[in-house]
Amino acid sequence: MIGVDASSDPAGVGSIAMVAAGGDVVVFAGEFTGHMGALELRAVALALEYLQGSQAASAVIHTDSEDAHCVIEELITSGRVIDGYRGIEEALSLEFLAAWNACSAKVSITRHRGHTGLIYNEVADELAWMARVAAKHPRESAEPELVERIKLLQIQLQE
Repeated sequence: MIGVDASSDPAGVGSIAMVAAGGDVVVFAGEFTGHMGALELRAVALALEYLQGSQAASAVIHTDSEDAHCVIEELITSGRVIDGYRGIEEALSLEFLAAWNACSAKVSITRHRGHTGLIYNEVADELAWMARVAAKHPRESAEPELVERIKLLQIQLQE
């Protein structure tokens, strides 16, 4: 099981996070001014890239983004890329398709409402939020606290 989420703010900072059942965590943060669905789709692509390097034979990726999930369904079922569909540009849709096609694991991608208690989504949500906030501060001051919080969340997943 993998949870993904994204976070952005009006100041132009965005982040994505992925957390896997084994406790592996990946987060990225940086400048972002696009549509939130694009960040969410990038988080799903990140999970697919993660799976390419794992030994997993199958996985379920959980997202709470309706926009990303609609685009994913369209891409998977028809292979058709529609530039701007649900606010997501063609280049990102093609990036997702490349990650999807390169992944040898059997993957299903599910959408559910956010903040409903699904632990992987809740942890990914918190990680994305923390990474976005940390990105506004100098790395040397933000990184230790972020790393410590990630460790605590990993312990929470194992319980």
